[in-house]
Amino acid sequence: MNSNTNQKKYLKYKKKYIDLKKQIGGECNPLPEDEDVDLITHDNLQGLHADERITIQDVCYKIMSLYHYIIVLGNNVLPTRGNLTQAQKFDLIHARKNLLQQRPSFPTRNYLQSVYPYANLNELREIDLNEIDLSVGFIEPGIFYHLNNLRNLNLERTNIQVLPQTIFRDLISLQEVNLTFNHIQILPPNIFDNLQSLTNLNLGNNQIQALPPGIFDRLQRLTGLRLRNNQIQVFPAGIFDHLQYLTYLTLSNNGITVLTPGIFDRLQRLEWLLLRENQIQVLPPGIFDHLPNLETLFLNINQIQVLQPGIFNNLVSLHNLYMDNNQINNLPQGIFNNLQYLASLKFNNNQIQVLPAGIFDHLQNLNSLNLDNNQIQGLPAGIFNQLQYLTNLILSNNQIQVLPQGIFNYLVNLKTLYLENNHIQVLTQGIFNNLRHLTSLYLSNNPINFIEQNTFQGLIRLGQLYIQNTHMQNYENLAYYGFHHNPRIVI
Repeated sequence: MNSNTNQKKYLKYKKKYIDLKKQIGGECNPLPEDEDVDLITHDNLQGLHADERITIQDVCYKIMSLYHYIIVLGNNVLPTRGNLTQAQKFDLIHARKNLLQQRPSFPTRNYLQSVYPYANLNELREIDLNEIDLSVGFIEPGIFYHLNNLRNLNLERTNIQVLPQTIFRDLISLQEVNLTFNHIQILPPNIFDNLQSLTNLNLGNNQIQALPPGIFDRLQRLTGLRLRNNQIQVFPAGIFDHLQYLTYLTLSNNGITVLTPGIFDRLQRLEWLLLRENQIQVLPPGIFDHLPNLETLFLNINQIQVLQPGIFNNLVSLHNLYMDNNQINNLPQGIFNNLQYLASLKFNNNQIQVLPAGIFDHLQNLNSLNLDNNQIQGLPAGIFNQLQYLTNLILSNNQIQVLPQGIFNYLVNLKTLYLENNHIQVLTQGIFNNLRHLTSLYLSNNPINFIEQNTFQGLIRLGQLYIQNTHMQNYENLAYYGFHHNPRIVI
């Protein structure tokens, strides 16, 4: 649950508690005004009564019976049978490691039933065992049997090494399961077959090396699948074919070297695809051809050297493309022609030497362009002419020697311009004339030895000018350079 959800529940239960005290009669202290207290707990309740006529037992069982809500905080603070004899059902079990002095003697179904003999555990909606030790020999195959109304299950950081084959057998209503940050190496075949209501599955940060064929075939309602930070180097053909409602898929940091052709062909609703931090060298032709709804694609931190012409042609909904930290040395003409909705493009930390004329002409909605740390030597005239909505342009750490006259004329919405660590020697009058929204200009570490009078006169909103390690002189005479205000100059 996110903080907004917790806050809403806290306010809801605060109001219900105030209403309840009126029914009981007597005065009670209000719930603590502490933003970290998100839900009613047994610990909180102990400080809520001020009148002798209201016992903690009364408050406990009336609140639990009326609103069917409990948070379990470990053995040493569990409510006793006497407190909850009238409670009929629970919606949530929430254990927190930082409140446990030692590993609890649960969770097992028998234990929970012995503590709550009147509770109907079949009504559980959420179980959160984050950071409770469920290491091998402790987790029981039948721990979640018969919990057919459970919606959310959080097993993050529980030291699970082995998942029993039938652990999810009865969780037919489960919508979210979080198994991240454990030590799982093997997924038993068919382990997820009964989770046909599942919408989000998080298996990230484990040690999974392979996926059994058909492991996800029954998860036809799945919208989010997270497999990042495992050791899955090859994804079998067809592994995602039944996930037709998937919108979010992360396969980052798995050591992937090859993408199986057709692996994404059935994911036509996919909006986010994360393939960063792998060892991909080649993108097979057509690998993204069936992703018409993809909005964000992460391919950064791989070993990609060549982009095939047309590789992005069918990504007509793409908003964000991250190709930084690869080994790309050439951008094929027309590579971006169909990406008319692209807002952010990152190719920093590659080996690009030449920007083909017109390469960005179809990116009219581009907001941010990062070409930092390449080997670009020159900027073709008109290269940025169609980028009227660009606000952030990063050209630092290249080999640019000359800024052609008019190169920035059409960047009327640009706010930040990074040109540091290039080989620029001359700044001519009018080069920045149309950059009326520019607030930050970075020119440091260039061998600038000549700046014409009134060079900066168009920068009416400039707030910061960085000129460390340049040969710029007489910078105290701002009027000479065209400034009619006093920007902060960093020398």
